[in-house]
Formats: sequence, C-alpha cells, structure tokens
Amino acid sequence: MAGKAEGSQDYIREIETHIDKTLEHSDIITKLTESMSEITEKNQNNIECIVENVNKINTSNQQTIEEFEYIRQNNELINEALQVINSVSEQTNLLALNASIEAARAGEAGKGFPVVAMEIRKLADQSNASAQNITDILNKMGEGTNQSLKAINLTQTNIFDTLELLENTEKDFSQMYNCQNSVINEIIQSEKLIKKLEDDIQAIKSVMGQTLSEFEATSSEISDISNVLEELNKSFQAISDFAEDVQTSSNRLIEK
Repeated sequence: MAGKAEGSQDYIREIETHIDKTLEHSDIITKLTESMSEITEKNQNNIECIVENVNKINTSNQQTIEEFEYIRQNNELINEALQVINSVSEQTNLLALNASIEAARAGEAGKGFPVVAMEIRKLADQSNASAQNITDILNKMGEGTNQSLKAINLTQTNIFDTLELLENTEKDFSQMYNCQNSVINEIIQSEKLIKKLEDDIQAIKSVMGQTLSEFEATSSEISDISNVLEELNKSFQAISDFAEDVQTSSNRLIEK
C-alpha cells in the first residue's frame, strides 16, 4: 500500500513538471503573439496612412483630369475660331481677286486697285498661314493632351485597383489582429486552467501526504498489535501446553 502511495506521488511530481513546462511554453507563445499583434497593429496604421495618401493622389489626379478636359474644350473653341479666320482669309482672297479683275476692266480709272488688292491678298495669306500654324500647334497640343488624359485615366484605374487591394489588406490585418487577440485570450484562459490544475494537484499531494502519514502510523500500530497478538498466542500456547501436562499428570495419578 505504501509503495503504491509513493508511486502516485512520483506520478504527480511528473505531472507538475509537465505543467511547469507547459506554462513556460504558454508564456513564450503569449509574448510572441503580443509582439505579432503589435507588428500587425503598426502595419495596419501604415496601411491606413497609405490609403489616405493614395486618396489624396486620386483627388489630385481627378483635378488634373478636369483641367486637361478644360484645356481640350478650349482647344476646340480656338480651332473653331481659326476655322472662321481661315474662312475669312479665303473670302478676302476672293474679294482681292475680284477687285483685281474689276480694276483691269476699269482701265486707267482702276489703276490703283490692283496694288490695294495685292496688299489685301498678302494680309489674307499671312492670316491664313498664321491660322494654319496655330492650328498645327493646337493639334499637337490636342494629341499631347489626349495622350496625357489616357495616361492619367490609366493611372487613376491603377489607383482604384491599389485602393481596393489596400482596403482588402487592411481588412485582413484587422481580422488577423482580432484573431491574435482571441488567441491571447485563449492562452490566458488556458494558463488559468493550468494554474487551477496545479493548485488542485498541490491539494491532492497534501491530502496524499496526510494519508500516507496516517497509513504509516496505522501500519506501525498494526505491527504493534500483531506483536502483542503473537505474544498472546505464545502465552495461550504455553497455557495450553501446561494444561495438557496437568491433564497428563492427573491421569497418571488416577491410574495409580
């Protein structure tokens, strides 16, 4: 019985050792998880800042698109005005040509008209050339504006995609942060349960120690009683032997 009690105490000590190691590992896991939570929270804050900056870029990009659109519309208005100038130049050339023809018909009376018509034609040609140059410049500007608009629109599309990815990443980090907090809470609860188990084992050890002491005391008492009984048995045997001797002696006396 004593051997079994001592074996139980050894088993409990082994359990205590495992519990201590489990608590050590649990403490390490808790610290690592807390560090991961801090890193996750920091990254989440960084992503929020990135999202805010990308939103600012997107707003600025949208304003740039509106400004380019305004320039494009003004280019169209200028082109329309240049078309009017070209039309006026062509009509002026026709008028100058007609004036030259009429001057030729008028003879000496229209002698000065060809000179005036020639000057008018030169002015019309110059206006037409200037208008054409401006048109070419505006066309090139228009092409550049259209290319810039395409690039800006592509950039805006990329910004929208980036924003979506960042928002999803932010949600993932938020979920990860919540999961890590849940893990920490579960570890804390596990530690409480393990410590409660450790307290229960200490209580069991105390009870077993008392039981073992009581058992040892009882064993000692039983041993003493056994010794007394053995002595009594010897005494009873001696009395029995003495009684037999007396009986034998009595029988002999009767026979005589």
